[in-house]
This record gives sequence, C-alpha cells and structure tokens, in this order.
Amino acid sequence: MGYSNNNPTDPITKKNIFETNDHVIVVRNNSVIFDYLQTEEDLESPVQLRVIKQPEFGEVTLNEDQTFKYAPLHNLCEKNDAFVYEMTVGEHVTQVNVSIDILCESITFMSGTSSNEKAGKLKNFTILGVENYPDNSLYVFNGKGLEIFQKDSYSNDWDGHVNKKENPAQSGIYYYVFNDGGGTYYSGYLNVK
Repeated sequence: MGYSNNNPTDPITKKNIFETNDHVIVVRNNSVIFDYLQTEEDLESPVQLRVIKQPEFGEVTLNEDQTFKYAPLHNLCEKNDAFVYEMTVGEHVTQVNVSIDILCESITFMSGTSSNEKAGKLKNFTILGVENYPDNSLYVFNGKGLEIFQKDSYSNDWDGHVNKKENPAQSGIYYYVFNDGGGTYYSGYLNVK
C-alpha cells in the first residue's frame, strides 16, 4: 500500500496524517460489505474507524464488526461514487479515499481469489449480485476437469479450499460454472494465488 504525506500534521490531534486509496465495485440495487484496508500495524494494535465524508450517490455505514456497507441509490448505475474514512492505528492516522463503481449488470464475476498471509485470511471468490439468484449453484473445476468445489445457494463463501477440506487449492487457473437457478449458465476462469 502506498502512502503520501499530503497533510503532515493534523492541527487537532497533532499526529501524522497519511492518505491512500481503495476501490469497491457494486451492482445496481445491491449493497456491498467490505473490510478496511489492512496494514502491518493493525495486526498488533487496535484500529479505530470513522467515516469523514459520505458518498454522493449512496450511503455508507460502519458496521459493529469494523466492516463497511455501501448501498447505492435505487436503480442508479454506471456512476462513480466516493467516500472517505479515517483509520487510526496507534499514533498513525490514515485517510482512505474509496472510489466506487456502480455497475448496471445484475451479476458480475470477479476473476480471482488470493491469500493475504499478513492479514491471515483468504479473499473469497466473489460474484457481485449473487443475492439476486438465491437458487443458484456453483461448480469449480481444476485444469484436469476434476470438480474441486460445489455448492448450492452460493453466497460468496468459497475461500479456495478443496471440497471443504483443510487443504487450499494450489495456485493456478480454475474454471467455474454458475447456474443462476433460472436456466441460465455462466462459465469462466478464476485465478487462485
């Protein structure tokens, strides 16, 4: 994560203020829940978060579990929105400028899942708008065509483990087939890192 020291001293707190950026994607008439930016310092110190500038085309809330929820205005799409939050970790204050793309598609497939070893978690395979298709099914196959994961009513909860076992999938290209429950199938690939 790159920092720039645009405002070196906050006159109220007398602490260093750093700025950085984050990016979120959401589909029309849906909300998205996402984590704050992870840093090495926040693994050892408590993190304090607060929204300091609300978005123009939606609403953002800070949840009790320190995640953010962004919801665009009803039927709004093909717009870019933004908000700013402040993250305090120990003596460091970071202002995070979050840009938001609001897509018109009812469903969008993200192309990868990856591990963040420093934060100790995996980023799940995400299908934006999956909540619009509650009767869905997801199938994931390795390069040899063997099924390594399957779930009915998928809800963005596959973290890369092979058929609910302890072993994560090895890095590489995998293929998915998604049945929306209404007779439409989507297929593509995803990159596991």
